Amino acid sequence: ILLLDISDLEQIEVLSHIETPIGSMSFQRQDDELFLPGGWGGLAIADVSEPDAPEIICYYGQPSQVKCIEVNGDQVYIIDRRTEFMFYDISNPDQILLSSRSRLFGSDWQDIGMVRSGENLFTTHGTIENRREWRGLRVTSIANPEDPDSTAELQTESALGDIIIREDIAYADQQSPEGSGICTFDISDPENPVTIGNVIEPGFTIIAIHMDGDLIYAFSDSLAFTYVFNVSNPTEPVLVSRFSPNEITEDFEIQYDILGVGQDIIYFSATVYDDSVVVNDDIHIFDSADLDNIQFVSCYNPEDIVVGKPFIIKESVALVNVIRANSETGIGVLDLTDPADPILVGFSESLFSIEKTKFVDETAIVAGNGIGIYNCSEAINFNFPPAFTDAPTESLIVPEVGVEVSLDITGRDRKGEAVSFSVIWDGNDPGVS
Repeated sequence: ILLLDISDLEQIEVLSHIETPIGSMSFQRQDDELFLPGGWGGLAIADVSEPDAPEIICYYGQPSQVKCIEVNGDQVYIIDRRTEFMFYDISNPDQILLSSRSRLFGSDWQDIGMVRSGENLFTTHGTIENRREWRGLRVTSIANPEDPDSTAELQTESALGDIIIREDIAYADQQSPEGSGICTFDISDPENPVTIGNVIEPGFTIIAIHMDGDLIYAFSDSLAFTYVFNVSNPTEPVLVSRFSPNEITEDFEIQYDILGVGQDIIYFSATVYDDSVVVNDDIHIFDSADLDNIQFVSCYNPEDIVVGKPFIIKESVALVNVIRANSETGIGVLDLTDPADPILVGFSESLFSIEKTKFVDETAIVAGNGIGIYNCSEAINFNFPPAFTDAPTESLIVPEVGVEVSLDITGRDRKGEAVSFSVIWDGNDPGVS
C-alpha cells in the first residue's frame, strides 16, 4: 500500500509504503488504523498515525485447506494447499496472530509432509506425475520463527509423502514408477541429512503411514491393502505382512480407510454406500499382535455420531473428529482403555471443519479454515464409575449339601450403565465361600 502526499496535485509525492503479507484489493481507514482485508488470506491492520513510517501492527489469518501442522510451545506452523508456510503465535489464546507467511516450498498442490524435531522442520516433497518437480527432504530452521531459514536439501529419486521422526531417524513413505515403500534418513546432523535405507514393493500406492513401535503400517489405495514394514533396523526396512481388512471380514462392499494404530490395534473407518448414499459408517477394530493371523475384534458404532479423521492415538486415548446427527462438528476424546470397546468421553463443538490436529500434552491444536485450541484434560482424566472388581469382597457360607443358593448381582459397567446378572449354586461342596 502506498501513502501519497497530495497537498500539491501537480506534484504528488510518495511518502512511504506498507509491505503487506497478503494481497488486498481494498481497505478501510478508521482514525489512525488501516484495515486491509485479504479474503482467504486474513486481515492485516496497519498503524498510519505517522504517514512517513506506517507499520503493520497485527495480522489475523487463516489457512486454506491445511496439509500439515506442527507445534512448538506457543508457536504453530502450518502448510496449506498452496504450500505456503505460516507461523502463528498462540501465546494469547484469545488473540491468535499470524506472525508471518512465506513461500518456501514450491508450487501448488504438491505432495508434502511435515514434522518438527527440535528447532527444525523436516518437510517431504514431490509428485510422481510431474517429473520436473523437485523431490526429496528439506530442512527448515525455525530458531527465528518469524524468519524461517531453509538449511538443507536432500534430493531423492522417489516422491516422498508422510514423514515420522523417532529420535535421530526420519521415516517417509516413497512412491516411484516401480512401486511404493519406506525410505529412512539419518537426521542426527539436521544440516546434513543422509539416506540410510529404503524398500520398494511393486503394485501399490501408499496413501498414509502410521507407526506403532518398530512397525510402520502403510495403507494403500487398492482394496484397502495394508503393508506392514519392520524398521527395527532403519538401514534395512523389511516388509513383514500384507493384508486386506475386506478379506478378513469377507465383506467387499465396505470401503475401508485407516484411522490409526496403537498397541497392536488397528482402527479403520468402515463405510457402506447404497447408490452413493452412506448407509453405514462404523469403526472396525483389528488385532495385529500376530501379523500372521490378524483378527477382526469388534465394531464401534456409537449412536448419533460419526467418528473420523483426524484420529490421533496417544497412549490410552484418541483425539478424533466428531460429526453429530444434528450436523455439529467438533473435536472428541475416545477412551481406549479397552481397545475393543472405545468410549467417547468428551466433545467440544468447533466453529470450522477440522482438517489437521496436533496433540500436545493435554491440549489439542486444530486447524482448518481457522485455528483452535482445546483443553482436553477433563476428558483425558475422566474417572469411570467403580467396576465390579473394585468393590469389596463379600462372602456367603453355603449351609449344607443340596441347598441351592441364588445370587442377584447388580452394578454399573465402565460406561456407567446399569447391569445385572444372576448366579445359581447347585448345592455341592458345602462350606465353600
